[in-house]
Amino acid sequence: MRRICSSFRPYGETILAVTVATLIRASLDPWLGRDQPFSWYYMAVAVGAWCGGWRCSLVAVLLGSAAADWFFVEPRQALNAFSGDKVSLGFVCFIGVSLAITACMEAIRRRAPALVFHLDLDDTLQLLDLAAAVRMHGIAPSEVPDYLDGLNASPSVCRLAMRLAQDANTPRNLATRLENLARGAAPKSSWRFEAT
Repeated sequence: MRRICSSFRPYGETILAVTVATLIRASLDPWLGRDQPFSWYYMAVAVGAWCGGWRCSLVAVLLGSAAADWFFVEPRQALNAFSGDKVSLGFVCFIGVSLAITACMEAIRRRAPALVFHLDLDDTLQLLDLAAAVRMHGIAPSEVPDYLDGLNASPSVCRLAMRLAQDANTPRNLATRLENLARGAAPKSSWRFEAT
């Protein structure tokens, strides 16, 4: 259940970013009027790309363009983008710039430097407990996601364990990696993974 919730979390954050962008743009409406209807939605596209990758970014593009079109493009309270003979230049520019933001953020996510987690004592103990369980019960790396569902581990521990399980080929190898990580002796490559 936790995995399902965590997989939908980036989409929730994206929807929240679009909502915040709409509220900010609406609060600026007395000064902006019908100018710059899409301006604040670039922020939502960037947040979506950062939180959940290109899929969330495309959700932000779709929701942001629909919200801007509905609330801020004349005539208001109507979807105008494709209703006429021509598509508005502002809409085309928004889509183009948003796709560029998405591509850049995805490239950054894929080439991100090593992510550093500041493990507190509880996280360290959880990693050591997980390593002991992997050794004792012979939990295969492919079984780690199911095993983590039953634990009350922190999100950072779950992400680290899932990433280490992808690279490990045996329970013993996985347990050693978890122990090394908990003790701070893990090689730098153990800390490197795509932000998800």
